[in-house]
Amino acid sequence: MSDYTEKREWHPVEEREKGLVEKLRGITKHAYEKAPAMKKRFDEAGFHPSQIKRIEDIEKIPIITRDEYIKMQRENPPFGGFLTVPYETLKRIYVHPGPQYETLADADIKHAQKVLWKVGAKRGDIVINAVAYHFVPAGLLVDDILTSMGITVVPTGFGNTDLQVQIMYDLKATLFAGFPLFFMSVIKRAEELGYNFKRDFHIKRALALGSSPVRRSLEEDYGIDTREIYAYLPVGIPACECEEKSGMHIEEDFIVEIVDPATGKQLPCGEVGELVVTTTFNDILPRIRFGSGDLSSLTDEPCPCGRTSYRIPKILGRVGEAVKVRDYS
Repeated sequence: MSDYTEKREWHPVEEREKGLVEKLRGITKHAYEKAPAMKKRFDEAGFHPSQIKRIEDIEKIPIITRDEYIKMQRENPPFGGFLTVPYETLKRIYVHPGPQYETLADADIKHAQKVLWKVGAKRGDIVINAVAYHFVPAGLLVDDILTSMGITVVPTGFGNTDLQVQIMYDLKATLFAGFPLFFMSVIKRAEELGYNFKRDFHIKRALALGSSPVRRSLEEDYGIDTREIYAYLPVGIPACECEEKSGMHIEEDFIVEIVDPATGKQLPCGEVGELVVTTTFNDILPRIRFGSGDLSSLTDEPCPCGRTSYRIPKILGRVGEAVKVRDYS
């Protein structure tokens, strides 16, 4: 068993949720005591961490939307009162357009390492990181995680397909990280330049950010194993596909809910609503019930891989793109 695999991934759901309740109570208590913005929100909602008795009690905590989060950061820069340590002690501050400020704890990196290992990244790889770097934190985030695993990263970012082709060929890159549609455009450009991609290039795996209809072609026509990951800052990477590719498994120590965007109430498995994410391990910047704005659902159907976590079948769109969530298809 790898350092990045945990036995509890195969434990019964009830057993895993029992441990999550303790961690949820601990992180809400820490946030209440150390993050002024969290204490204020909890008090206004009439919530106290001692009220956490079961996993469903998380619904007593108000959801934080991205707009609210940015507004609070603007009113109280740079972190809006959510940070529990002085920001000059942080290793790195990531900046979203907005601006929106984020940071990662060592625990965030550790959890993300597990995800990227599961989807195919390993020591010895040479990774083309075609995720944007400039004033978008995703590229640098993926870079930080991969390099922390001892993996060689080539920070190409997005665009310039001719140069991407040359770099992939010269460095004998083994893995691509980025959007599948862009990867396909690079492959097509390589073919236009006279290369045979399957013969001349070494990339056989791809970390796919987001769903795409070209994934089937990447796999069937070019023999590239693609795995989808769900990445959402400020919470990190809460879900990824296993080898069965039948939905993205919720990672350990994350709590993912599907809620009705209009009421904030939890929805049962199979119903479509907004993804709301909680991390139970980041004590620097606690992320408790952060609304992603993404529309999806959860399934508790057994996965052939044997893992017992809930899964996200796919991301369907953004809140606001569907007039009636329950009618979304």
